[in-house]
Amino acid sequence: MSRLRLYMQGVASNYVTMAAAIVYSLISVPLALNFIGKEQFGLWALLTQIASYMWLIDLGMSPSVGRLLIEHKDRPDGGAYGSLMQTGFLVTAVQGALALVAGLALASPLSYLLRIPPDLHVTFCALVRWQSVITAAMFGTRMFRNVLYAHQRNDLVNYIQAASSLMGIVTLWLMLHWHGGVLSILWSNASALLFAVLVGWWTCMRLRLLPPSGAWSRPSWQKFKEMFGYGKDVFVVQAGSFLIGATQSIIVSRSLGLEAVAAWSVGTKVFFLLSSLIYQAFDLSTPALSEMMVRGEHERLRKRFTEMVVVSQILSGVAAIIYAVCNSAFVSVWTHDRITWSAWNDVLLGGWMVVSVLIHANSGFVVLTKRLAGLRYIYLLEGVVFVIGASLVTPSGGLPAMIGISLLCGLCFSGAYGIWRINKYFQFRLLDLQRLWLSKLGRICAFLVPAAIVICWVTTSLSNLNRLILNAAVVGGLGGYLFFRSGIPPDLRAEILHHVPQPLRRFLEKLVAGPTAATKKPDAEVDSPRPFR
Repeated sequence: MSRLRLYMQGVASNYVTMAAAIVYSLISVPLALNFIGKEQFGLWALLTQIASYMWLIDLGMSPSVGRLLIEHKDRPDGGAYGSLMQTGFLVTAVQGALALVAGLALASPLSYLLRIPPDLHVTFCALVRWQSVITAAMFGTRMFRNVLYAHQRNDLVNYIQAASSLMGIVTLWLMLHWHGGVLSILWSNASALLFAVLVGWWTCMRLRLLPPSGAWSRPSWQKFKEMFGYGKDVFVVQAGSFLIGATQSIIVSRSLGLEAVAAWSVGTKVFFLLSSLIYQAFDLSTPALSEMMVRGEHERLRKRFTEMVVVSQILSGVAAIIYAVCNSAFVSVWTHDRITWSAWNDVLLGGWMVVSVLIHANSGFVVLTKRLAGLRYIYLLEGVVFVIGASLVTPSGGLPAMIGISLLCGLCFSGAYGIWRINKYFQFRLLDLQRLWLSKLGRICAFLVPAAIVICWVTTSLSNLNRLILNAAVVGGLGGYLFFRSGIPPDLRAEILHHVPQPLRRFLEKLVAGPTAATKKPDAEVDSPRPFR
């Protein structure tokens, strides 16, 4: 199966995952607010952030194993593939044990550090300790996901994730109705994990992606050193990212209180969902891009990466405008006015979305090269500057100040460095790639931004629900049309249309008003593409 077809299957399955995540959020937030109230919901949000911190114990090993498996997957019976997998299993088991010990030991000190109210101290400690048990189990069972990733089966990873999310929401609903309180989230997480592990193992066995009998070899110290050498660099990058992403709720909690944490958690749900979805335009291509690096297909690598950056950046601009005009009304409707959220926060978050998507693609590609160089220290420095700056300005400036600090740090540190490294790797003239997407995005925004301003002005006096429906229909419909018509490079659009089902192909051809170019069969995968200039 061609790389593009596998990539498209990954994209299609990602929509399924997104739908499951939307269903989970739409149901879980109002359900939890109805049963446990704002303060305990704030505990829930903090638990999510703390659980994400536990993943620092991974030390970059999971992405390292996935990347290295790509180098050995073509020879599954050679011994190295099985040895790497055995070593990975052993490492993740040790990491799981460390996560468990850390959670059990730090639960009580964290309660005092985060200024949890005394009447919620016992509940908070129980949440952290049991979540550490679940996280430990997740560490020890990630290998199946890494194997599917290495074989470019992101579609199966997505389907498993979507199904486990639905399993989690069913469990959450049952436990809340059985008076489980805020501890219901633990049952939800545990049931989702158990489902994902069992199905992941069965899928790898069914597709015969594991080494054949007799080719497993033993855990190897040499493989561990190779894994750790790459993983430690990835870890430093992750540590910097976590200082930004995983400290936000903690900074809000210390500066503005638990109710502000609840508002931040709910108000940014759609933002992080959209950002994650747009990241997938690049993330789903990383197994194929890594394979091109391993096989020395430099010109095809340049072409595909350029297309991914252009598409993800234009998509982020369109999504940011739609988000800015819809999110505040959505939060009001979603929570029945229990949560108040300013539209100005959404405007700032929209700018942050565009910047973060560019950073994600450029930095992610640098990580794939296995030559991180200064990227490690840039991310760590950015994280430290963000934590210090946000801690100083959030008490007086509120949420907009924290968002602004994050946006500024991204532009000045990882954003600037990533652009420099990509231009150096591909020998682009300075900012050639950025000029390409900026010109396209500028033309699209010239139509979409005025339309968004007009529709917001027209719907100001309407109810939140009516305003949400009209804003989403007008701005979303126009943005989707402009993205597909002008945001996808013509060559890539022709290849995509060649692989979609015939009825959908006819509709999309009419949308772009050019069936002749769209139906042209793309070049074979082995052909050398034109380099980007």
